[in-house]
Amino acid sequence: MNNDLQIVFDGSIGCRKEGIDTLIQPWFETDGILPFPIPQDPETSDVFFYALYNPDAEKPMKYVCYVEDDEGERTHEFDLTEQEIAILKEGMEKLCQEDIKCDLLTYWRKRGEYI
Repeated sequence: MNNDLQIVFDGSIGCRKEGIDTLIQPWFETDGILPFPIPQDPETSDVFFYALYNPDAEKPMKYVCYVEDDEGERTHEFDLTEQEIAILKEGMEKLCQEDIKCDLLTYWRKRGEYI
């Protein structure tokens, strides 16, 4: 990926059994990067890029592309640099403070109240 990241968080933060997630706009041109094509018809497909934070996982921070269309569901997890992980976590911490009024770790520990 690149060193001049302009990460744009696209909404609020949520908690599910896999981790805490939030939608994020891609910060790179997706053509040729993904192992599958991005569908272009919003009527018949869904495409999401999101960050997933789970402090209990081997890799606590993930950046994932999820695609669902006529061919089924596909996901691709990107390898992240330490800088990208730090920027994603910082942004998610800010969203968590704004939306939930606590930090990510507290939100994760209290997840039974939210999922």
